[in-house]
Amino acid sequence: MSVRLKSIKLAGFKSFAEPTRLDFPGNITCIVGPNGCGKSNTLDAIRWVMGESAARALRGGEMNDVLFNGTARRKAVSQCSVELIFDNSDHRLKGAWNRYAELSVRRVHHREQGTQYYLNAQRCRRRDITALFDGTGLGPRSYALIGQGNISHIIESRPEQLRLFLEEAAGVGYYRQRRRETQSRLQTTQENLAQLQIQYNTWQTQAEQLKQQCEAAERYRTLSDEIAQLSRWRYQLQYQSLSDKLEALNQRLQPLQQAQGRHVLQAERLQKEILLVEKQLPAQRQIISQLQRQVHQLDKTLALQRAEQTRQQQEIQRLETEIDAQSQQLQAIEAQREQLQRNHDDQAQAQLPLLSQQLHQAQQQLTAKEAQLRQAQSRSQALQEQIHALNQQLLAAERQRDRHRQQLEQARFKAQQIKQQQAIIQQRLDALTITALEDELNQRQREKHACHQQRQQLEQTLTAHQAQQQQAQQQLETHRQQVMALAGELTALSAELKGLRQAQAQVVPTSAEGVKLLAQIRVQVPQWQAAIEAWLGQWLQGQVVPDWPEEITEDIPFLGVDVPPPSPKTPPYADWRPLSELLQAPGCILQAASTIWCSDQPPSPTQLRALSPEQSVLTPEGRLWHAYGVEYLHTDLAGVLARQARIQSLEEQLQPLQRKKAQLEAALVQAEQAVQQRRAQSQTFKDALREQSDRHHRLSLEIEQLQQQLNRQRQERTQLQQQLQSFAAALQGHAHTEAEAQQALKKAQNHIEALDGQLEQLKRAYQTQRQSITVLEEEVSTIRSEIKALSNKVETLKQEEADHRQQLATLQARRLQLADALAQQQTRLKTLEKELIDEGALQRLQQQLAQEQQT
Repeated sequence: MSVRLKSIKLAGFKSFAEPTRLDFPGNITCIVGPNGCGKSNTLDAIRWVMGESAARALRGGEMNDVLFNGTARRKAVSQCSVELIFDNSDHRLKGAWNRYAELSVRRVHHREQGTQYYLNAQRCRRRDITALFDGTGLGPRSYALIGQGNISHIIESRPEQLRLFLEEAAGVGYYRQRRRETQSRLQTTQENLAQLQIQYNTWQTQAEQLKQQCEAAERYRTLSDEIAQLSRWRYQLQYQSLSDKLEALNQRLQPLQQAQGRHVLQAERLQKEILLVEKQLPAQRQIISQLQRQVHQLDKTLALQRAEQTRQQQEIQRLETEIDAQSQQLQAIEAQREQLQRNHDDQAQAQLPLLSQQLHQAQQQLTAKEAQLRQAQSRSQALQEQIHALNQQLLAAERQRDRHRQQLEQARFKAQQIKQQQAIIQQRLDALTITALEDELNQRQREKHACHQQRQQLEQTLTAHQAQQQQAQQQLETHRQQVMALAGELTALSAELKGLRQAQAQVVPTSAEGVKLLAQIRVQVPQWQAAIEAWLGQWLQGQVVPDWPEEITEDIPFLGVDVPPPSPKTPPYADWRPLSELLQAPGCILQAASTIWCSDQPPSPTQLRALSPEQSVLTPEGRLWHAYGVEYLHTDLAGVLARQARIQSLEEQLQPLQRKKAQLEAALVQAEQAVQQRRAQSQTFKDALREQSDRHHRLSLEIEQLQQQLNRQRQERTQLQQQLQSFAAALQGHAHTEAEAQQALKKAQNHIEALDGQLEQLKRAYQTQRQSITVLEEEVSTIRSEIKALSNKVETLKQEEADHRQQLATLQARRLQLADALAQQQTRLKTLEKELIDEGALQRLQQQLAQEQQT
């Protein structure tokens, strides 16, 4: 793998102040020249572009020393650039640059902004430059760059250094460098993995702690919400209660405030009266004190008497109420006693004889029915023995049936337990939210798919924007390079134009306003320029004025008047043409040139003889042929027309170049704006892509959690289904056992039914007999009941009579007690009325005392 250096472009690097291009046509190029011509600087430029970062290797103290430092006539530059053009026509370069037939490597250094590298006008890193030329034999300190002292250095090198040169020549150094970089990256990766493992363990511990804290925070938040809710309820209840209390207090406060106002007014009035009395009656204070003591004593006595009066009035009211109640009770008892007395006498006299007769008849019937009952009971005893024997057999059959039924119930109970367990398991199966989890999982997967599509779209859009940004960056760099190249070209053209104008000013004098210089004549055909310049001679220092001046100075070699140009003439020969056709000049010059023919070949004698005396023939070598001879034209002003043509050409070139520069600068500004806009859009898309990536990661975690939960529930469903199957098998076994128990139970039931048939026959016979016995017993019982009822009724009547007599005696005693109590109460009532009369006298005395105080 090899490439060849094709050319070098230098601008502002060390001694190369002007843009310079050096071409290397062969594989081996030797640069020779005198001291100070730039041989070593050329080699330094190649090393510098290839990535040399040591200023000492470039024979300088710092990197800014590579900039052109200026001279007495030129100022220093602030930026330099060196560009190497490599030939890659055989496409031996590695990587993405293989497809280019020509490769450009450029390094630009600014005094303040530093160094930038470019590969094919694309900005890159220094590492990319060194990586590109690894193994090619090219580099900042390559053996391919041999300068002064390098041969002796190679010869005197130690074996280790010679080994490096040989490895570089053989291409081994590239792989050694790659191996060293790979080992460094592997070591860095291992260290990063170890740090990531430590960080992961730390994060895992923190995640567990955060999970516990999250649960505690969740509980705290729940309890805080409950506490806040309860507090709000409590505060609402307190507020409502306090509002009610406040309203009640306000309602109670209003009459109290009114009363307070009245009392305050009354107190003020009394205070005024007291002051007046104190002023008017100072001598009566002692009397008033005595009276006040008497009033206080009377007040105490009056309070005691009022309390006693109140108590006595209450006692009077209670006694009156009790007297009224006892009077009413006494009247009711008296009425009841009289009614009972009348009822008892009437009933006893009407029922006693009839009840005695009915009692005698019932006793006779009872004797007859008891005889019939004894006969029926003897017959029933025989039937009962037979029934007892059948009952024993029936009990044995029923015990067997009960055993079979118990077995059947046990089997059914076990089957019921299994069914209950099946129902519980089925409920647990129904409670499993597998479908909901699957739906949610599908929803999350759809969201993940949509998020993935959005991320892909964003990535595609970002890639497109990055490509557009790179394209805009390339376009920006292209415009910048074009602007720089155009600026260099304009600088060079301006310098050349300035020099030409200075040289032209030394030969041709300046003209006044409205005056044309003959030096501004333009020759249409360049090959005639020297001949025409020789023909014009000193006229080139002349001037052309619009009209004849009043004074003509002698310092002007030629003074022409701007007259109309002559009419065109037909040349006498085909290879001749008028000199005026080859010029763009004022009319006076064209008039002078109208008699001169131009011929590429010298005229023949025949042609010369045919010329008139004023005519002549001009040839390109500067000979002027007349009919009378030939004139060899020569002038000391050689190059004036060429310089003028060059000046006009440069001026014509400068205007479009300046316009182009302005356009390129505008395009450069637009390109920079486009790059900034693309960068902003790329950043926006990067943020959106980062957000979509975070969302995709969250959805992946949620899907993983849902998948784990779904797998757990599926495993649980499988276990429950297995339990259901085992319960179904057990239930089938119990069903078989239950069927066997049913058959045994059916046999026992048939046997019991047969015994029941026999027993039923005996029971019907016994029942018939028993019915007759029952009828007799009922008749006997009825008769006995009637006898007992009659006896009880007689006793009841006797007892009621005794009770009525006792109650009557009690009522009479109570009547006497109430009469005595009523007399006592009436006596006490009279006493209280007397006391009330005394209290009225006391009140009158108090009023009299108050009147005395007022007077």
